[in-house]
Amino acid sequence: MSCALFVTSIVTCAPSTLLRAVEQGRYDAVKVELQTRSLSQGDLHDLARAIAEHELHVAKAGDRLDRVSELAPCVRELDELFSIVMQTHDDAGARAAMARVTAGTLMAADARASPTDLNVHWRAVGVASLVGVEDGWQRREALLDPNVDVRKAALWAAEQVHDAKDAPALVDVARKDPEIFVRVQAVRTLERFPVLTDDVALALRDESGDAKEPVRRQVAVLWAKAALRSADVRNFLYALIAGKMDLAALEGALAVLRLSRVHEPHLVEISRARVAQTLLHGTRFERLAILTSAPVETDPDFERALLDLKDAQDAEVRVAALERMLYVPAQRAMAALALEAIAAQVENPFALRATLALIQAKEEHAPAAFEKLATAGHVQDKEALARGGLALKSYERAALLLTDTSPSVRTRVACLILRASE
Repeated sequence: MSCALFVTSIVTCAPSTLLRAVEQGRYDAVKVELQTRSLSQGDLHDLARAIAEHELHVAKAGDRLDRVSELAPCVRELDELFSIVMQTHDDAGARAAMARVTAGTLMAADARASPTDLNVHWRAVGVASLVGVEDGWQRREALLDPNVDVRKAALWAAEQVHDAKDAPALVDVARKDPEIFVRVQAVRTLERFPVLTDDVALALRDESGDAKEPVRRQVAVLWAKAALRSADVRNFLYALIAGKMDLAALEGALAVLRLSRVHEPHLVEISRARVAQTLLHGTRFERLAILTSAPVETDPDFERALLDLKDAQDAEVRVAALERMLYVPAQRAMAALALEAIAAQVENPFALRATLALIQAKEEHAPAAFEKLATAGHVQDKEALARGGLALKSYERAALLLTDTSPSVRTRVACLILRASE
């Protein structure tokens, strides 16, 4: 499989000198070329695609799985490439196949993988094909597989089929799986069932008490949805939100507010009170959870709490509060000035975050702040810097990040650019 097959058969628009340098892995030459020319969005897309393909082609055996994993989020753009990679029966091939299956570009049954494959990664792909009601016993058996990737694939399959017979097994996974993130995903899978009986929803009530915090929080989110149809679940949810101040209660309150237009007024009212109270008196983690996930629509108590937090001693809390204030009309100008001051401090660890917030809010001074930060050389989060460049249509600035010395950065930024071009 030659590099020419990967690059020249697909890329068509970017300047040929750039493509030849990419094909030869001469990123210094690519960087020099980029500094002397302007790029269109199409040029940037093609350059990113060429680099993604080149990096995967030249990756050594030990790095190939990493490159596939980094490029998996943009599998739709690279589906032809991933179809070639999956022809090899190794871990990287299995990761490519799973990416295509979960993205919907390949039917799991067409992956030619077996739920009993000796390679656990390919076994996971086989389990992901168990999306029929008739596959239920195999799917439920896979939920108990010793390998965590196989169990995750079984959860994915269960989410596709929404078989009510899977629900008791999913409850067991939510309560007993040795991996916390698998337990959380089991609750999420149940949450996405179109119809959830009271028996199933309330079977998780123990998980709202003494279970691990992430599981309790996800159960609260599930209850917020189930409470729309069930008075019994609604009563349990009300007791949770009105009870002791903790993250599960907060998560339930936030979930109710996201559904506030269809929830009962008394539940919405107590949820708003819980969120405002926690914003004022909660822990740092609780405050950040609210500032990053609360619905955009706020109330006077929430807005007053934001004003109190704009001068918070904790820098991350302060920046998060200012970000939210950008979307409160009466507070926007004040927040923009404060964020511009932070963005101007190029060595400030929150300078990039402040700049991206200004870009997202379309503030007029955002482009100048971004350019100053991008040229200073202090930013370590190259993907975030690339997002800023793309948002401002600064294609040359984003393209330069494709020449980073790290193959991981190059592939991640390439994938980000490809997804932005969709």
